[in-house]
Amino acid sequence: MIRKLRNLLLLFIGLLLLTGAIMIKNNNRVEVAPTKEELAASLEKAIQYLDANRDRLLAQRDPILLWMIQESGGLTKDERLQTMAAAYVAALSATSPWQHLFKRESQTPLRMEILTTLPDYNLHFLYGLTCDERLGAMATVQQQNEPDFCLKKHPFSPICRTHQLMGVRLMQRRGCGDKSHNAALAAGMQQKIQTELTWDPRVVDLYLQRILVLVESGAPPELIKPAWLRNVLTAQLPDGGWGNFQPLIPMWKSRAIGFTAKGVWLARPQSTLHATVEGVFLMSLLTSWN
Repeated sequence: MIRKLRNLLLLFIGLLLLTGAIMIKNNNRVEVAPTKEELAASLEKAIQYLDANRDRLLAQRDPILLWMIQESGGLTKDERLQTMAAAYVAALSATSPWQHLFKRESQTPLRMEILTTLPDYNLHFLYGLTCDERLGAMATVQQQNEPDFCLKKHPFSPICRTHQLMGVRLMQRRGCGDKSHNAALAAGMQQKIQTELTWDPRVVDLYLQRILVLVESGAPPELIKPAWLRNVLTAQLPDGGWGNFQPLIPMWKSRAIGFTAKGVWLARPQSTLHATVEGVFLMSLLTSWN
């Protein structure tokens, strides 16, 4: 009995490894880049999904998502996106430190007793938005301005580098810190994120996030493989959104065995606001390219 279980386990592991190898090869295949018409059609479907879920979106406590909506609205001039972002900003507390995210000229004071309760990447974001000397002097912010931060502090976090690059990009936009250091740091992270995309073929939320930060940070076009963009288009669900689950083996009642951000699971593909907002921002950037 034990031998049978061991053999089944080995077979399962072997199938996973084989599946992974096939997926990695397919993920890096030679492909024709999507046309602007294809990207625009994808964007329109995704905006329709967000518009249909407007109330849920505005209830989110993640200001970065609504900032992405604001940025997307600025790029596309789409009134639906612009009104969503405006509604969120209008309801944002006047004392919220995230006022600086939406309004460059904001004079909202930063209350350190509140800031120190935030995750380290939020502190990095807020430093990039304000160039505040108190934030800049914090060890956790200084550490995130070093190339080996993720390896030292969050070696098992798949989102560390995307968040770190976003923080550096905010610094570059505002002009915080040393310009040449920030440029070199961003370029190094782009290379690392490109490597992650090469070897992690799971088309889940993180996949979109990695491509998004590469595009937004102005990574060289050769770092962004056309196959990756094709995979994103293919992963878009019928309702126009993207999710955090890649189905592989169909089971029953629309469920499937597939990949999540954390491994293998039995689930039903469904859109999430987080992944869809990232998809909208990505498509907005891509369709705005000359």
